[in-house]
Amino acid sequence: MSLANLNMVDLYIGHGYCDYTASVGDDAVRSLLPANLTEEVELLAAECARLYGADVQPEFALEFGGVRYRVTATMDVANKAVFVLNRASATLRKTSTLGHPPHIRELILSSDTSGLVLLAGSPGSGKTTAAGSYLVERLERNGGRAWAIEDPPELMLDGEHGKGRCTQVPVSRRAGGYGEQLIRAVRARIKTILIGEIRDPLTAREVVLASNNGHLIISTIHADTVANACRRVIELAEGAGITNGAAMLADGLAAVIHQKLQRPDAVTPNRPVAVIARTLSLRHQGTDAIRSRIRESRLDLLQQDVLEQANRSSWQ
Repeated sequence: MSLANLNMVDLYIGHGYCDYTASVGDDAVRSLLPANLTEEVELLAAECARLYGADVQPEFALEFGGVRYRVTATMDVANKAVFVLNRASATLRKTSTLGHPPHIRELILSSDTSGLVLLAGSPGSGKTTAAGSYLVERLERNGGRAWAIEDPPELMLDGEHGKGRCTQVPVSRRAGGYGEQLIRAVRARIKTILIGEIRDPLTAREVVLASNNGHLIISTIHADTVANACRRVIELAEGAGITNGAAMLADGLAAVIHQKLQRPDAVTPNRPVAVIARTLSLRHQGTDAIRSRIRESRLDLLQQDVLEQANRSSWQ
């Protein structure tokens, strides 16, 4: 067995130990690395140490043994390096296979759409796969230029896609992080911009501003509902000086998709992984009322809009 064949999601490498988990979440069981993989993990740890030492970035991506990992590095109390490696599961797919309703897909793929498209969910829920897939399919369909700004890049998006081209931009926290790169993309007159994750006030502020200025921003955010995804963007943007984040988001938001993966369990071990998506469109019937609710920070009422749109889509 090689590391590539190990049923592993996260790998934890510290001084004198290596653990792994085979699932995502608080209930993930810690397992000890099989002894026959010790030598391979030592080589992997050495590569992590080399990359960390060369650039001193706390997060980076690497490919080892045919597997791509997202690495988070830190130092423990003994001043020894600790590396947490997340096995990249994101892959480009046709958007028709993502499990999202057709009206949401067509909204995001339309050349006329601008504003913010938020993909929300927990880690491992497929947000990155969906974001990258939409970006590539938009370029294939409509042409044009796009920037993918990520920390670190998980999908290889750089290059030509049909009639369009994507420039993939890695983010350096020492050079201003997501916010600074987003400012540069706007200055370069790039209409379609993928932001790997909204996770700090500066990024949220620039995303909200750009979404109100004719750009299409596709981004992910950690949130457990559509309403909480909106709430988190507002709070972060206001933390960076936006005086009325709710009003700005209400004007700039195009769609929110909250998704989670339904995985096999002990009762149904043969059940395939399924996407459960809750979506909100702000380009369809009832948009004015939805924007008013966001503007007035009555975000809990959005759940009813999500249900109504789902019922309408199902009926159609």
